[in-house]
Amino acid sequence: MTGFVVDASAMLAWCFEDERPKDSDRVLDRLMEGGMAAPAHWPLEIANILWQGERRRRITAADADAFVETVSELGIEIDLETAQRAWREARALTREHKLTSYDAAYLELALRLKATLVSKDADLLRAARRAGVPVLNLA
Repeated sequence: MTGFVVDASAMLAWCFEDERPKDSDRVLDRLMEGGMAAPAHWPLEIANILWQGERRRRITAADADAFVETVSELGIEIDLETAQRAWREARALTREHKLTSYDAAYLELALRLKATLVSKDADLLRAARRAGVPVLNLA
């Protein structure tokens, strides 16, 4: 069972000290107990933001590598249907909620899995609420 769909902004909150949520250990325990999923593009989005963090000297390469190792051990289920759903469901959500295609993929997955969407992205959280998806705002 997957209770949560986590976007990149949510997971990266644990990477950058200044973005860490209140009660971060308790929140992460809750997410792990409920099970987490993410769309297929999620690892690429995480990798890109980590690279940007390295370039801006917000994180060292060693710390980024350690973060990737830790995240890979959390058991986050990467959705293999993301690409198939991009052509219809995600595109429809993009139009309806004026989201990027990437964010629409998170919303589509949360709707399909009947899961809570976890994010720091205000536009995505707003769209999820309008679509009737429960949210966990880490901002």
